[in-house]
Amino acid sequence: MPRIWSNPEFIRHRRAELRPTRAITVGAVVLLLCVLIGLACWSSQQHQLLNLQQAAEQYGTDAGKHRLNVLQDNFVRQTSLLFFRWLVGLQAVTLTFWTLFSCAQSVSGERDRKTWDFQRITRLTSAEILIGKLLGEPVLVYFAVLCAAPVTLISGLAAGLSLGTVLSIFVFLVSISMFLGLGGMWLSTLLESRTRAVGLIAALVLTRAMRALLFDVTPADPISFAISLGLLAGVAVLASYIPARRATKIDPLAALRYE
Repeated sequence: MPRIWSNPEFIRHRRAELRPTRAITVGAVVLLLCVLIGLACWSSQQHQLLNLQQAAEQYGTDAGKHRLNVLQDNFVRQTSLLFFRWLVGLQAVTLTFWTLFSCAQSVSGERDRKTWDFQRITRLTSAEILIGKLLGEPVLVYFAVLCAAPVTLISGLAAGLSLGTVLSIFVFLVSISMFLGLGGMWLSTLLESRTRAVGLIAALVLTRAMRALLFDVTPADPISFAISLGLLAGVAVLASYIPARRATKIDPLAALRYE
């Protein structure tokens, strides 16, 4: 871990992607999204409970009363389980899309910026460049998942899942993202110029491998992709607004004198 943290390529991406303002914005957006999803899950379960109560009062069947009693006794657990499933599903979709999208442009993007040949002649070994790009290119989404990890852990434990089960899901998510990142970097080495469609196409194709992890969500579910894209767009806008506003307040003559 210390060697990874001091990897120059990883440090370059970490400083570029995790500037303090952007990191704070991402953390706030992730926590706000978790609150909204939690409220939606609670509202859904509450609506189901009210429907069962109305059905029990109207028909009075033993089966309806039994379902009502089961839901009332396990309301918190069922709500937490639904919340946990949504969190894991959205994190899986976001990790899949973002890791592929960023890693699929890692080498081709350096070629566009005319910096790839320079990187190849530095003292960094091939392994250091690979690890630095694999962990550095999607570092923002890793940070977002890290911000959501405590909420996901608490909801999983509240749903009755064991600590080992929840941690194994996180390990599986990280492993899949690393695998997809390697695939994206391999695709990037085949491209002479940056092709943004590669990440999206690969995400749509390779999410088939995530079928077992997505709960009540199809691998190419348009709603999940729309939420992920909306989240990414919102983070990008919010993270760019404050630096851009600060830049407009700088005196151009002072900036030129500084240069």
